Amino acid sequence: MKYILKGGYRMTATPYLDVWDLDVIFNGGSESKEFADHLNLTSELIEFFQTKVSNWTPLNTTEDSKPLKELLENFEHAAKKLRQAGAFVGCLQAQNTEDKKAYNLEARVTSLSAAFQTALSQFDSSLTMITDDVWMDLLADEQLHVLSYILSERRERAKDKLSKEEEALINALGVDGYHSWGQLYDLIVGKIKVTFNDNGEEKLLSVGQAFNKFSSPDRKIRAAIFKNWEAAWGEQADILAKTLNHLSGFRLNVYQKRGWEDVLKEPLSINRMEKER
Repeated sequence: MKYILKGGYRMTATPYLDVWDLDVIFNGGSESKEFADHLNLTSELIEFFQTKVSNWTPLNTTEDSKPLKELLENFEHAAKKLRQAGAFVGCLQAQNTEDKKAYNLEARVTSLSAAFQTALSQFDSSLTMITDDVWMDLLADEQLHVLSYILSERRERAKDKLSKEEEALINALGVDGYHSWGQLYDLIVGKIKVTFNDNGEEKLLSVGQAFNKFSSPDRKIRAAIFKNWEAAWGEQADILAKTLNHLSGFRLNVYQKRGWEDVLKEPLSINRMEKER
């Protein structure tokens, strides 16, 4: 324990480890049996949600209130487990960029996410089958009213997309297309090492470790790490450029099929913004 004298008072400085203690979340890291069980449960919850959505055909009356509430509960349970899984895998990869099992887990989570998105696309499509009058009556329900903004938003966005079958195909192709290109980008970045001279000792830093040096109060350190940062990224420039081009290409082709002429339509919608007129 270190002590710092500040303003005449002795204050304690808490030491922190260079890596996270992820065992407090799921014991065993990427080999965790607990996390494997978590993924299996997540898969089951998504499949259950998919089944419920597939079996739901809106009656277009206020009787849709009960099944809609049940579906929202199923959605919440699956979404929470999926987001936790994604966050944990992200932490595993950030902690150890050489953890190959973590990248395999990322692929599993991506596949689960695609299945979940397909179910959500079908759910959203079903919402558009409800007339505006009935929809307003449904949102008058106390439990649904608090979700009126997000539900109406999903309903409106669904009207701009392709059929549920076509959107399902896009999600399926995205696993080995759009998302795989993203994972390749992450893999390349994970292997980048930035040299850094630490008091005469030459060290190889990960991208994350090197980035932290930009917050150093010493300008010389910031300048030195920036020079080496540029050099390290430059060595992978052609590969990273091709990867980013394919990521953009996949997205732009999807936009074209949906009839979206403005490339900013989706990012603006996601951020609930409107293009300046």
